Amino acid sequence: MVETLAPLTYGRVIGRYGVFTGDSADAGDEPDFVPLTGFIYFTSTARKLLVATALPDPATGFSQKYTAIIDANGYVSYNGAPGIKLIATDGPTNPTNFQYHVEFDLKFQGHTVQADPFNITVPTGTTQDLTLVTPVVAAAGQAITRGPAGPPGVNWRGAFSSAANPAYSYGDLVIFNGNTYFCKIPSPNTTLASPSDDPSSWDLFVASGGSSGLVLGTTAGTAADAGAMAIALSAKADNTTVAQQLSQKADAAATTQALGQKADATATANSLLQKAPLLNPIFQGVPQVPTAPTGTNSQQAASTAFVKSMLDAMIAGAPSALDTLAEIDAQLSNDESAVAALTATVASKVPQTRTIAGKPLSADITLNKNDVSLNNVDNTSDVNKPISTATQTALNAKAADNDVVHLEDGITYNRIYTAGAWQLRGTIPAGSKADWAGPVSVGPPPLGGNYAVAGVDTYTGTVG
Repeated sequence: MVETLAPLTYGRVIGRYGVFTGDSADAGDEPDFVPLTGFIYFTSTARKLLVATALPDPATGFSQKYTAIIDANGYVSYNGAPGIKLIATDGPTNPTNFQYHVEFDLKFQGHTVQADPFNITVPTGTTQDLTLVTPVVAAAGQAITRGPAGPPGVNWRGAFSSAANPAYSYGDLVIFNGNTYFCKIPSPNTTLASPSDDPSSWDLFVASGGSSGLVLGTTAGTAADAGAMAIALSAKADNTTVAQQLSQKADAAATTQALGQKADATATANSLLQKAPLLNPIFQGVPQVPTAPTGTNSQQAASTAFVKSMLDAMIAGAPSALDTLAEIDAQLSNDESAVAALTATVASKVPQTRTIAGKPLSADITLNKNDVSLNNVDNTSDVNKPISTATQTALNAKAADNDVVHLEDGITYNRIYTAGAWQLRGTIPAGSKADWAGPVSVGPPPLGGNYAVAGVDTYTGTVG
């Protein structure tokens, strides 16, 4: 669902772009203004805007790049309408008072027209014309410092005349009979023969005569009123104060020298234009970045050396005739048997997703006795290995080797020594030969009941 987000506010950005060319075949001979084509991009310096008062619920919006086009007449437009609306930079967002970074992709007859990027603000409800807010490079010149406007000065009106037009007003100076008079309040002057006739409107400013040639006074020529003079002088700066203030001002020579050590404004501006912006920089020349270790997987910038190391690792010592995908493809395309063999080899491999005892086959594995269900196996030597009780019982029921009679036909009979005589259990076939080894003290067992040899360790005979 697409919607606007209340209570956000908006502003509009407009502009017109073209190039000045030589006059074409038109009515006049002035240079022509030809519209440009291309795009203008607006990117918020705030990557996300938090709108706590959004309706129906608070919302977080992530900023995307806005793209306006330059129409056939050179005007900025969006979706066919003049200008482009943007979220106001002073609206109910957090952060507020952010900016838009403006970038240009302008063309004239297929050639790029260079336009430097800059930042703007778009206050609520305003229309910002890019022509009026585009910064320009400072031109070389001499700075002029102006102070605040001073009080109104005097206005020389020349010789006094009762018919003066316009009538005299405050600050006017006139001369009459060699004396100079100052108008202190507007004077109708229509019936005056001399300024001295109206002392409420005129003061004697300078009177001729005296050793100095100048005598300050009133229209009567007397000394100025002491009280008025004191009030006037009290409003003037004290010499000591003036001297102290002047001593705190920068020396002109030192100021000139210090200014001479400052960077030239034009050079600084030109230098800044050569710097890449922090947002979406476009580098020129041969920018360099640190080379990450082979196998690094992060958002770190990759140098060409890192890319080569990854390719070398992928090739892994392949011969030069087979170290590119094109060469491998050509080789396989020309050798169907190799393709079949490769396919069969790949099919015979165990996938790395398989596991043994829960251990993946993606790397070498080590199995222990628990992994193969031999939990009870130990490393006891053969001579010390125990046997079960059942096995030992069965072995105890067997006759010892020297308690048996071995016949040459492979039949073995147990010997029994009963009542001081040896007896054979079982029937011995006639003609069988038997060997017996036993203790001398007992002697050999009788064979067939026909033979008995006492005190002989070994007896060999034919059973009758």
